[in-house]
Amino acid sequence: MTNTPNHAYFAITDLAVPLPENWYFHDEGASKLESNLDLLIHPPLCPQTIPGRSLEIVRAHIYNQLIQEGIPEQEAIIQAQHEAFYQEGHYQRMMSRLHESGVSLLLKPLGINETHIHMLYLDEGRQDLNTFIRGHEEQHCISYIPGALALLEEKITQHREKPIRFNKIKDEELAADCNGIHALVTHNYDLDPVQEHYIKNDPINGKQFAHARYIYENDEYNGIRFEWTYLKSKLKI
Repeated sequence: MTNTPNHAYFAITDLAVPLPENWYFHDEGASKLESNLDLLIHPPLCPQTIPGRSLEIVRAHIYNQLIQEGIPEQEAIIQAQHEAFYQEGHYQRMMSRLHESGVSLLLKPLGINETHIHMLYLDEGRQDLNTFIRGHEEQHCISYIPGALALLEEKITQHREKPIRFNKIKDEELAADCNGIHALVTHNYDLDPVQEHYIKNDPINGKQFAHARYIYENDEYNGIRFEWTYLKSKLKI
């Protein structure tokens, strides 16, 4: 199944979601993390980075908005470039050298009766990591669409006795990780190597992965109980 004007299809989650009128979903495909300089210079015939592609998408939406407002083309090009780079956070992202595994953009240009969702995700060179990242970003995109989280919860019950109650998870990144866990489970990947990878390379994300796994495996949304369980695992109690 592919995306249609009326539905967004999330491949890793295997879920087709009806879109409201004038909503559009764009799966931008896998990106490569080469260099933050690719924000400005994109080598020909090379996979584009998430920051570089994100900048292009935001710039195009701002440009279309400015044209709708009657701004002359050349002025619109310059203004869109400036606003996308400085006002939309791309400059800070480049300077921070942030490693981004995925980005989900919800764009509603002023003066244009359209809503666009763009999903970008990183090719980490490992299928288990890629599956987790895709599941994570798909949950973000699904959460943007009115009524779609209920469809996702219903879908999850096909593989698990209970749905994940996303409304009980206040942290949006943790909620998205829960769908990443679900994606790994339904695609028959071992969770341990993925958790070890994140704990080793990014302890903060590693702990968040462990928390999402705790919710998924125990149907337990109490953060204090997770913290105690995680502490005991670290201290080998």
